Amino acid sequence: MDFRTFVQVLRQHWKVVVGALLGCLLGAGAVTALQTKSYESTATILISFTGETNLNDTYYGTEAAQERLSSYAVIAAGHTVAQRAVDQLHLPMNADALAAATSVAFAPRSAILTLTVLDTQPERAAALAGAMADQFAAMVPTLGTGPRPHGLPQQPPPAPAPVQEGQDVMPVANETPIPAPQPADLALQQSLPRAMATIVERPGVPGFPVKPVPARNMAIGLIAGAVLGVGAALTRNAADRTIRDRETLEEISGVPTLAELAVDHGRHAPRFGTNGAFDDAMRTLRHRLLRAIGPGARRILVTAPFGGEGTTTTALNLALAFSELGEKVLLVEGNVLHPTIAGILNVTSGDGLTGVLGDLELSRKAIRSTSVPNLFVLAARTARPGTLPCSAFSHDAVENLLRDLATRHDRVIIDGPPPLATADARLFAGAVEATVLVARLGRTTVDEVNDGLYALRPSVVSGTVLTHAKVSRHARAAIRAYRRKSQPAKATAAK
Repeated sequence: MDFRTFVQVLRQHWKVVVGALLGCLLGAGAVTALQTKSYESTATILISFTGETNLNDTYYGTEAAQERLSSYAVIAAGHTVAQRAVDQLHLPMNADALAAATSVAFAPRSAILTLTVLDTQPERAAALAGAMADQFAAMVPTLGTGPRPHGLPQQPPPAPAPVQEGQDVMPVANETPIPAPQPADLALQQSLPRAMATIVERPGVPGFPVKPVPARNMAIGLIAGAVLGVGAALTRNAADRTIRDRETLEEISGVPTLAELAVDHGRHAPRFGTNGAFDDAMRTLRHRLLRAIGPGARRILVTAPFGGEGTTTTALNLALAFSELGEKVLLVEGNVLHPTIAGILNVTSGDGLTGVLGDLELSRKAIRSTSVPNLFVLAARTARPGTLPCSAFSHDAVENLLRDLATRHDRVIIDGPPPLATADARLFAGAVEATVLVARLGRTTVDEVNDGLYALRPSVVSGTVLTHAKVSRHARAAIRAYRRKSQPAKATAAK
């Protein structure tokens, strides 16, 4: 699939894409509105060592703090500190839950810890973060001494156990007496650097929640909607079996498309003589049909595979187009069980096609004139009870009647029933000289066209008509430009 085809698919199924986008955006908005708000409060803690007396001690103290920072981070977010914080605030809260809601971050080669607590209430988040920071700061000095400065003597080994009275003492070879610790050494041990945690920034009460994030949720909803909409459009296009363009209809039917009739949005059914663009399309249909069947063909059947494709509208407008040439046109209601032509043209009720089959004299009386010059109809206003389909009569009776009608009219056009619903269409197709198959864009399926062509065999379809077609933008622009140019000429001629 190239890019142009991809764009066409999206244009054809734009409602699916827009629906998916709106659905996902509404879902993201609902999730954002219903999601529990969470607040973060952060405390900043500095790790240092006490007792530094020179630059050497300060250097080794800072290096030790950096090396232990990851261990301090684990302890700060651990169960022990959380339990002490819960006890300090006297909250009915599980220490494990508080530890899970606490995170500690630090930057490499620094001595700064950032302790963050997440909670559903801003005030409680600040209180918990402060308690966690306080308890950690109080625990740090008890975790051990700092690094041993250079020059400090090693710790003396433990003194030997005292000898009990009467106990034999085994002499030790080369045993060296161990000197007792001196007061200076004890003072030096007491002055060793110790770790200390200082809260340099107390946690504050957050003013806005960190979760949910509306912009992020809506962005995710937009992306998900776009992906879902495009996927649904491509899937529907792949599974769509309806006729979508003229090329597909011609490929399936094997005959040319005589006309593409656009939808007239201002009327329920377009009428020849009321719209310039539609009139041109009907004249094109008339011209191509005459070239396909020849000028001597008088009996024409207009039918559609399933029904509802616009067969009656096409047959009526084709009859009006032929009457424009001055021909005497007879429009026959072939759908005898569901007649509509007499009501559309507002003619008095007469006998239908089945009422005059086999009686040529009665057919002369049943034909009614219309308000349109050169246009006559053979149609009943309503289907009478017990009306038989045309297939109940012989093929010879139908053909003889149509031949007799053609001798008295220049053109006989039959509005036929759908061949997939009744055998009447096949009977008419065998009694006429040309058959036109109507298909509706986006409604008639490929299978219906194939089955309709098969039902009309052995008669050959002369051409097809695609109704509810979409006029391209460049064609609409050309029509508007041509109409604008013709208006000044008409005004000049009127003067």
